[in-house]
Amino acid sequence: MFVLVAVTLTGCAVQEYVPEGKTILINNWVEIKDLEQTTISKSEVSNYIIQNADRNIYGWLPRVWLYYKTVNKTSAFGKWVNRSIAHKPTYYNAQSTAESRVQMETYLNNMGYFKSKVHTEKTDKKKRSTVAYHVTPTKPYYIRDVGYKIKDSVVAKIVSEMESEMPVKSGDIYNAFNMDKERELITTRLRDKGYYFFTKDYIIFEVDTNLRQHKADIMVRIDGEKHDKYIINRVFINPNYNVQNPNPTMNDTVPFTFSIGKKHTEHRFDFTYSRPPKIKFKTFNQVILIHPGEEYSQHRVKQSYRAMGGLKLYNMSNISFDTIPSKPGDTVKMLNCNVNLQRGKLN
Repeated sequence: MFVLVAVTLTGCAVQEYVPEGKTILINNWVEIKDLEQTTISKSEVSNYIIQNADRNIYGWLPRVWLYYKTVNKTSAFGKWVNRSIAHKPTYYNAQSTAESRVQMETYLNNMGYFKSKVHTEKTDKKKRSTVAYHVTPTKPYYIRDVGYKIKDSVVAKIVSEMESEMPVKSGDIYNAFNMDKERELITTRLRDKGYYFFTKDYIIFEVDTNLRQHKADIMVRIDGEKHDKYIINRVFINPNYNVQNPNPTMNDTVPFTFSIGKKHTEHRFDFTYSRPPKIKFKTFNQVILIHPGEEYSQHRVKQSYRAMGGLKLYNMSNISFDTIPSKPGDTVKMLNCNVNLQRGKLN
């Protein structure tokens, strides 16, 4: 109680402790001109302020005052107060303010408000600083047309079937973040349909703007003449994997055939181990969702990881893939899947 009373009575006297040439940042605020004409909110822009202001009570800084009073204390109580209650002051940093301004302008550009400006204004009083960010957004650019340029006809068909799901749509305000979402969406869909080596780097957005009409035409280009689809050949499971000895001599490779249901095709896993695994093979039937003869699927890999995480017997699991060299005339690319599981120390 004594500490709180002392802080309340003397919280306004921190300026005598502030080093010469420095001020404590106590407030950041954002003003957006013609706010009703934009879709940008103050909270969105404020997220790009790098330097957070110190908490204060109408300019009072009780916890900062406590910091100054206890920073050189050697007693256990003084150190506890400095560590647990006090707060080290945030001195205004001009470089952080400049970087915040640049990040705000970059964000506005990404949201379709090209060449918008942010002006900063710093006000000092009793060695306390307030920084104002005055945002002047330009007229936004709207997407007039979205087209696709894809050389691989199979990939083009898959992408065309996703049209209703695409985040980038004509009539919307230009949004670079939606382009990232669309790039991720296309990549995920293709990697779930067998395209093991497909990455978002293949996807390029070409933007053509009309300055007078504030319109933008977007062409989504997917590079590559042909992208290979991969099928799972075999699934090898090592239930006795040891990260300290990752390549031991395997004494046995035992095939085990599972049937998902009466109406489904059987699938086979190959178990490899150097000693009896002490676990029933059928345990993995509902855990490993990667099956021979099926297309590679990133989603099924993630599902398998989650399912294996529920096996208390193991504390580590890893799934990797090896490509199988193609032969002349092969029209399908193949992958072998390797599943390694390491037991916990108590198992």
